[in-house]
Amino acid sequence: MGRGQAFTDHRETEVVKTTTRTTVKPLSSSRETGWMWQARYLPLIILTVLFAGVLAALIGISVLLAQTTAKLNTCNAARPQGVTAAPTVTVGPTGPPVEPEEKLIYRLSEANEGILPTHYDLILQIHVPVTSAADEPIPVADRFTTKGSSVAITLRTTKANVTTITLHARHDVPEGSQSGHLQKFKEGAVTVTEKPITAESKKIPVTSVEYLKADIIVIHLGEALTATTENVTVEYSLKFEFEGFIGDDNEGLYRSQYKKGSDTKYLVTSHFQAYKARRAFPCFDEPGIRSTFTTTLRYPATFLMTRTNTAEVRPAQNWDAPNGTVLWKESVFERTKPMPVYLNAFLVSSADDFKANTVESDLNTPPLPISVIGNADIIAHGAYALAQSQAIMKELAKVYQEPYDWPKLDMVGVPDYNAGATENWGLVVYRESSLMYEPGVSTADQKRGVSAIVSHELSHMIFGNLLTTEWWGDVWLNEGFASYIEYRLMEAANPNWGTKYLFTYWTTKRALESDSQPTTHALHNPAVQTPAQIDAMFDVISYEKGAAVLHMMSGVMREPVFTAALVRYIDRMKGTGSVKYEDLLAELDNVVAPAESSFDLTTHMKNWILKAGYPVLTLTRSAANPGALSFKQTKFTLPIGANDTSIAPDATVWDIPFTLINGGVLGADAVSAAAERTCWLTARSAETLPDECSTVTDALASDDSYLFANVQQNGFYRVNYDRDNWDKIIAALSKIDLGADAADFTILHDPISRGQLIDDAFNLAKIGLTPSADITKPGDYSIPMHLVDGYITTETKYGPLASALDNIRYLEQMLRGPTTYPPFSAYMTRLMTPLYESASRWDNAWTDAAEPNATPNSEETYDSVMFNNLIIETACFYEVDGCLKEAVRRFSAWLNLGPDQAFAPGNSSAPLNIIQTKSLALCYGMRSGSSAQWNDMKTLLINSTITNSNKLALLRGMACSDDDSRIEELLELSADGITIRAQDVGSAFSYIARFPKGHALAWNYLQKNWKTLARRSSIIADIGGSLKSNWQLAQLRELYEVALDGKEPRDVPEAAAFERAIARVETNILWTSKYAAQVASLVKTLRQPNP
Repeated sequence: MGRGQAFTDHRETEVVKTTTRTTVKPLSSSRETGWMWQARYLPLIILTVLFAGVLAALIGISVLLAQTTAKLNTCNAARPQGVTAAPTVTVGPTGPPVEPEEKLIYRLSEANEGILPTHYDLILQIHVPVTSAADEPIPVADRFTTKGSSVAITLRTTKANVTTITLHARHDVPEGSQSGHLQKFKEGAVTVTEKPITAESKKIPVTSVEYLKADIIVIHLGEALTATTENVTVEYSLKFEFEGFIGDDNEGLYRSQYKKGSDTKYLVTSHFQAYKARRAFPCFDEPGIRSTFTTTLRYPATFLMTRTNTAEVRPAQNWDAPNGTVLWKESVFERTKPMPVYLNAFLVSSADDFKANTVESDLNTPPLPISVIGNADIIAHGAYALAQSQAIMKELAKVYQEPYDWPKLDMVGVPDYNAGATENWGLVVYRESSLMYEPGVSTADQKRGVSAIVSHELSHMIFGNLLTTEWWGDVWLNEGFASYIEYRLMEAANPNWGTKYLFTYWTTKRALESDSQPTTHALHNPAVQTPAQIDAMFDVISYEKGAAVLHMMSGVMREPVFTAALVRYIDRMKGTGSVKYEDLLAELDNVVAPAESSFDLTTHMKNWILKAGYPVLTLTRSAANPGALSFKQTKFTLPIGANDTSIAPDATVWDIPFTLINGGVLGADAVSAAAERTCWLTARSAETLPDECSTVTDALASDDSYLFANVQQNGFYRVNYDRDNWDKIIAALSKIDLGADAADFTILHDPISRGQLIDDAFNLAKIGLTPSADITKPGDYSIPMHLVDGYITTETKYGPLASALDNIRYLEQMLRGPTTYPPFSAYMTRLMTPLYESASRWDNAWTDAAEPNATPNSEETYDSVMFNNLIIETACFYEVDGCLKEAVRRFSAWLNLGPDQAFAPGNSSAPLNIIQTKSLALCYGMRSGSSAQWNDMKTLLINSTITNSNKLALLRGMACSDDDSRIEELLELSADGITIRAQDVGSAFSYIARFPKGHALAWNYLQKNWKTLARRSSIIADIGGSLKSNWQLAQLRELYEVALDGKEPRDVPEAAAFERAIARVETNILWTSKYAAQVASLVKTLRQPNP
C-alpha cells in the first residue's frame, strides 16, 4: 500500500480488510453488520447447539440461519450502490472452480449512475529538482512528489438518493515501487461542498473513504446529494488535497532524465492514456466521461519551460517566496474544452535545455501557433516535423471539413516515452526519436516514420479527441481511424514518395496475420474490463485491422462517398463527443441509403466488427463450364497443438464484398474499374455466384485466362483458387514484363496484387489449404515457392518483395536445424545472388529533392530506397559473397576514422555517411568482426553525445556479432537501465534474436532475468513467439506462471502477449512436424544450374 493514512471524519478509525477492498469506518458505530456477526459467532453457536443434542441442534441451526439471512439482507441493503455483490462461485477458464470473491468494480458506470463530473480545478505542485545534485528548494524527503497538490471536481447528479461517489485514484502499489501513485488521503483531505462556494455553502459530510482494487475509491456521504432536474441545476465541489509520487516508469505523471555535460538533469511529463491519469490525481478516468479542466502548475523556479493542453493565462508568477528569495513559480492555464481526462498532458522542464520552434500557421484565423519543443541541442532536427504538421493539419481540415478548434498545437519530444506518441489535445507528446529528423544522418525510413507518426497523432485531433470511443472495448474507433487516415495525410504531405500503395503491405497484411491467431479478438470487445485487458486492446487488431476494415468500407462505398459520410458522422457526433460503433454505421447507412435503398451496410459489416477473425474464400471454376464459379467461405485460423484441423469450427458467415477480374483484361483503368464492381457473397457456399453478381461475372466469359478475386485487396479476407487457376497465375507471373506500357497493364502488374497473391499463397500453405497437384494428397508449399521462385528476380517494387521475404523469414526460423537449414540456406543464397548483383546499390544516398546537399538519386521514391536496402539486408543475411565483402570493407574503413568522425554529419569522407545503408554495413561488418572492433562500437554506444538513432544503429550492429560472450555482454548492457533507455529494450532484444545464436541466448537471458526487464510484452512477442519445440513450449508456460505470480491473467499486463506467444509456438510445433522436411526437400529442386 502507499504511504499515508486513510481519511475519515474526526473520530478515531479502524481499518477493516476483506478479500477485495479496504474499508475505513468510524469506530463509534458499534453495531456489527450481518457478515461480520456471522464470521465471528457462527462457529461458537454451532458447537454449543451440537452439545445440546440432535433435535436441539436442528432447531438452533434453523434459528441461526433465519437470523443470519435477515442480517445479511440488512447488510446488502446498506451496501453502496453498485460497489459489491454477494459472493458467487465462478468457474475458471480451464474448468476447476475458483474461490468465491466479491464482484470488483472496473467501470464507473456500474456504481455511479447519474453522477456527471463537469469541470476540474487542478493544482499540481512538482517537487522535482533540475539536476540530481540539486537540494533546494526541495527537501530530500519531498523529492519526486506532488506534495501540496489539490483537485476540485465540479459534479452533479441526475438521480435522487445518491450517497456514494465512485472514482479512480491509484493507491495500491508494491512496497518500494517507482511507479506513479497517490498516498491515501489524510483526515479532512476530502470534502464535498454545494456550489457556489461561499462561507455559507452547505457542506456534505464525508463519513469514510473506501479503497477497492483496480484503483477504485468510494466516497461515502452522510447525506444524499440533491439531484439536478430540468428546472434546477445543483452542483457540488468534490475536493481532494493529495500527495502523489512522481515515478520513473514513463507512465502517469513521471520524471525523465537526460545528460547535459556531466550532469544528470530532470524534466517532468505525463502519459495518461489509457487509464493512468489516476496515478497523478483523483479523477473519473474513463474515455466516455468528458469534462473541462483548469490547471495550475507550481514548480521550482529553475525550470520555467512549462506546457499543458492550453495556453497560459498570464506569464509565470513568483509563488511562495519566503525572505524575498524566489524559489517557486506558478503558471495558470486556460480552461480546456470538454475532453476525457486521459488527454491531459504536462511538461515541466528547464528553459535553458528545452526550446520551442514556433510558426504561426494560417490554418485558422487568428493564426494558429504550432510548435515543436525539444532538447536545445537537437531542436533544429524538429524542423521537418514542424513543416509536416502544417501540411497535415491543412489536409485534415480540408478533407473532413472540421477546423482545428483549439488555441495552440504543441508537439514535444521527450527522451523517455513508452509509446511512440500520444495525441493529448493541444500538447502531443512524442518519444524524442520519433519527432526528430536530422538531414544527412537520419535514414529515409526514419523520415517516413516521422511523417507517419505526426500524421497518425494529428488524425486523432478529430478521431480520438473530438470524437472519443465511449469505452476501450471499441478503441478501434480511435486507433483504427488514425491508422487509416495517416496514409492519406502522409501522401498529401509527401506526394513524391510513392507510398500510398503500401497501405495493404503495412496494414492489411499485418492485420490478417494477427487476426488468424486463435487468441485474436473482435474489433468490438465488450469483455474488456481490467487495466491489463485495456492495455491488450492497443494492438494490431485495433490499429491495423480497424484501419483495414475502414479501408474495406471505403472500397465498397467508393472513397468520395465514404469521406462524405464521415463528414456527417463528425458533425452529428461532435456535440456529445463519445461514440460507439453503431453511431458510425448508422451514419454510413444514412449517406448511402438514398442512392441504394437496398444497401444495408450495418448488416453487411456486423460480423466484421463483432466477430474475431476473417474468412478465406475458395473459388473453383468448373472445367466443363468455365462460366460457372462455385465459392465457399470458412474461417481462416492457424491450427495449434496436436489438433490437425486447419479451420477451427466456427458458425460465422461473413458478408464478403466480392470483386473479380480476368487476367486477360488489359489497361490500368480496367483494373481500377474491376476493383469498384462489388457484389456481396452472403452465403457460406454455393455452386454459382448470386444473381446480384452479374456485373462481376463478365470476368468469367472473357477467355480462358486466370481469375483474380479481391481486386487490389480492398476486402479483408484471403482468396484460394483451384489448382488450375493457381498454375495459370504462376505461369503468367513468370513471364511478366513489369516495365510494360500502360496499355499492356494487367492485374499482375499491380504491386498490391502481387503482394496479396504471395501473402495469401504462403499463409494458405501454412495450414494446408493450397491445392496439391495430386488431388489425393494434402496441400503443400509448391504453389507459394514456385510463385516466388519463378519471377522474384524481376521484381521492382518494395511491397511485393517484402511480402515474399517476410513469409520466407518464417520458413527460415522454422527450418533452423541440422538437416533442414543447410538446403534452405543454400537455396536462398542462389535466389538472392542475381537480385543483389542486378539491383543493389550501397551508395544510395536518397534524402529528398527539397533538402540541402541533394544527390543525383534524390528524386528516387521512398519505395526504391527500401527495395534496395531489403535486397542488401537479405543477401548479406544469406551470405551472398559480394554482399559480405562490401559490408566488411565499409565497416573497417568507418572504424578507422575514429570516434570523433564516426557519426559526423555531412562528412563526405566517412564511408558510412551514405546513410541509407549505414546500419547494414555496421551489422554485417561486425558479423565477423574482432573483439577490438566490437569494443570500439561499445565505446561509441555508451557515449551519450550521439543521437538516439545512431545509438540504435550501433546497437543493431553489435547485435549481429557471432560471438556468444559479446552477445551476452550486449544483453546485460541493454537491460542495465543506463546504456539503453527502457523504451528501446524491446528493439535491442529484437535485433539480437535476428540470428539463431542470438535468439537462443536472448531466450535464456529472458528466462533468468524476467522480473528486472522493461518492455516485456514486446520481448515475449519477438522471442517467445518464434520458439518451435515442445520443451521450449514448456519453458514458455513456466515463465508465464512466473509472470502471473498467483494473479488472474486479466490483471497481468503481459498475459495477452504470453497467450499469443503460446498459441504461436503450438502452431510452430505443428508446422515443423508437417512441413519442415517437405520444404527442405522442395528447395533442393529450385534454382539448380542446368545440367
